[in-house]
Amino acid sequence: MTLSMASSDELAVKITGLDAYVVVDRLVQGLAGGGLRFHPSVDLYEMRRLARTMTQKWALLELPFGGCKLGIRGRPDKADKSILLEGFAREVKTFVRGRIFTGPDMGTSPSNLRIFFNAVGQDSYDVVAKRLRSLGYHSTPKGAYITILRALQVDITGLATGRAAAEAWRKMGGSLEGVTVSIQGFGSVGRAVAQEMNRLGATVVCIADELGCLWNPKGLDLSRLSGSTPGLMSRHNLPYGTEEQAGERWLDVDAEVLVPAAVADAINWDNVQKVHAKMVVEAANIPVPEDVEEQLHKSGTLVLPDFLVNGGLAAAFGTLLTSVWETPEDVLKDVVGRIVSSTSEVMDRALTQGRFPREVAREVAMGKLQD
Repeated sequence: MTLSMASSDELAVKITGLDAYVVVDRLVQGLAGGGLRFHPSVDLYEMRRLARTMTQKWALLELPFGGCKLGIRGRPDKADKSILLEGFAREVKTFVRGRIFTGPDMGTSPSNLRIFFNAVGQDSYDVVAKRLRSLGYHSTPKGAYITILRALQVDITGLATGRAAAEAWRKMGGSLEGVTVSIQGFGSVGRAVAQEMNRLGATVVCIADELGCLWNPKGLDLSRLSGSTPGLMSRHNLPYGTEEQAGERWLDVDAEVLVPAAVADAINWDNVQKVHAKMVVEAANIPVPEDVEEQLHKSGTLVLPDFLVNGGLAAAFGTLLTSVWETPEDVLKDVVGRIVSSTSEVMDRALTQGRFPREVAREVAMGKLQD
């Protein structure tokens, strides 16, 4: 295991003999949190971007944690996945114990996290609750915490992202009624964003998954798309008017809002010229490089940054550990309220001052972090 200090705030751990990383952007109150990713895209550059994003996300949510990210480079369907998770945990347990907590991310599940923390020899709830109690916080009791989190984790990130998008669109001058939307990704987040924006009046005209796109200019029937394979849309008995399209078609269909809800750098310098939407809502983590976001802003497309709108599950975790809650409904209301309120504040400043939303959101986040 090798340690490298990349800056005054960042410490990266590289595992010798295993292509895996722990990157801590910074500790706040002695703690840092971020997801554990298992994916072929994992590298140190991606982990640094994701860890910094988590610091900003926690700050906007006004939760007392720094950002970090853990990752293993590889295919998540590998037969030796459990062995790799255990090996990774054994290598970093001294570094992780007592200061780092993590949750499911791309390529990992709650059961994978149990394997990881069993090998580390600690539990995410226990390490965070103990530390927060020493600082005067009161965590939701562990039994209630687990029950509430299970009730929320399927759709809370996508739901909150959809509400944030509606608030941003309202600040731009209208409701979502009849607004056309195209989404990349049909996992739990992409599906929930589609359902929530549809419920709020938007028309979802295109969704992309690993097999391509489904497109209907009059709107997709979302109830017909859920299939037996997670992350993939059902293509059986598609309604008249629904067509299959190539994978990147989601970018340049006639849609006013684009929602990348799958992979990093989905909109990049190779395809940004296809984007003609009025707004991009970053439901995935780092789906657009920052310089590409700036280009979109210059061309008239407003971009809602990831750390502003997609923190639903992180917010649920943090709010349960910093105060006592009894029902999923109350936690959901608090989480959505935090994200919509931050989005409203950032939009007011960005539109009034003619500034790049990420720049404004980062400024707000760092101000709250300093406080």
